[in-house]
Amino acid sequence: MYIYHFPRKINNNFNDINKVINVYNKIKKIKDNQITLNFSDTNWMSGELVALLGAICYNIKHKYNKENLYIACSKNIETTFQSNNFSKQITNMQIGNTKTTAIEYKCFTEELNNNNLNCFDDYIKKELNEKLEFKQEEIDYICLFLSEIFVNARTHGRTHNIFCCGQKYPKMNKIKILLVDLGIGIPYNVRNRVDKTMNDIQCIKWSLKKGNSTKIENAGGLGLYDIFEFVKQHDGNISIISSNGQFNYNENIEIISKENFDGTIISIEFDYTSIRNIENMFKNIRKEKNFIEF
Repeated sequence: MYIYHFPRKINNNFNDINKVINVYNKIKKIKDNQITLNFSDTNWMSGELVALLGAICYNIKHKYNKENLYIACSKNIETTFQSNNFSKQITNMQIGNTKTTAIEYKCFTEELNNNNLNCFDDYIKKELNEKLEFKQEEIDYICLFLSEIFVNARTHGRTHNIFCCGQKYPKMNKIKILLVDLGIGIPYNVRNRVDKTMNDIQCIKWSLKKGNSTKIENAGGLGLYDIFEFVKQHDGNISIISSNGQFNYNENIEIISKENFDGTIISIEFDYTSIRNIENMFKNIRKEKNFIEF
């Protein structure tokens, strides 16, 4: 049996995420069919990172055929998994009560296989309505941008294997959402459409620029540039990992990592207390023009 012991703390930063990706890349190569992910010594894990854990577990089982996958947890991590309903995925773990600050873990594979294209929009509106005492138009404004990340992942990642989880951090007035897809990745799309000599970080940065699109036909929704502008307007941040490219806006990180992730991880955060005066905010969205998708 292959056992990996996770560190004491797992935060939502590139250093810790790369440790998780490193484990995933090792597991893909080993021949042992019995795998244990051991969180017994871990006392903290950023709640939104459960989306990455769920995506990795899915691929380990379904793509790399390692069906005997086990998860061992400390009490703190068990509580985290119970609070965002990831505990439903773990055999012999008692299902707990979802915390008011946890945005529930969700895998959308089944819904997308059944052609339920509104599944993410329904999910994120329900979660935000439960976590924020906002007017419906304010919820709709936030969901407009979050849903477009999902649409881009589904359409351009060419995958139905999409995972999401999030967390409300009341002391910071922030909401953090992590969305992971197991598709072909941003660099593949950009190189095929634009320039085959571009490296992975150049491809990610290209997709964030105004007017850039890999769609041949007219685009039909918002794109990464508009989502980028949303987080900047609301004192937020966006981090993107796709293939070997890693980009973090606030920390000014642009690196080609030795760790490859076969898909795309997008983490966004924003100050939910700044979502006010929706009428003026909607004026900044180019309703009469073609939207951009990467």
